[in-house]
Amino acid sequence: MNLIPLYILFSRLPRRIEVQKGTFRCPHCESMQSCTGYKVMRNKNLEGEFIECHACQGKQKGEDFKYNPATQVFDPVMWDCPYCKALNPNNTFRCRTCHKSLV
Repeated sequence: MNLIPLYILFSRLPRRIEVQKGTFRCPHCESMQSCTGYKVMRNKNLEGEFIECHACQGKQKGEDFKYNPATQVFDPVMWDCPYCKALNPNNTFRCRTCHKSLV
């Protein structure tokens, strides 16, 4: 019988590493909530980042937020609409003001 050593098996599993703690506007709770930012690592390679809300345990993509260390707030990443110049969250593809699509 050929057994795989446990250290090889468990070194391939992804690990959650806590990076920052702060607050953000949770889209599920629809209010400011405390949260933790995590990085997911596998074999010393970055697999992704996410933010977890402490109230509802909802997870948001890390690339949709940037951390401000002075205020300890995860601010949403915004984009300017090319038509009306309004600011929109990074996770939308249609302007919330003029309703034109970028896709």
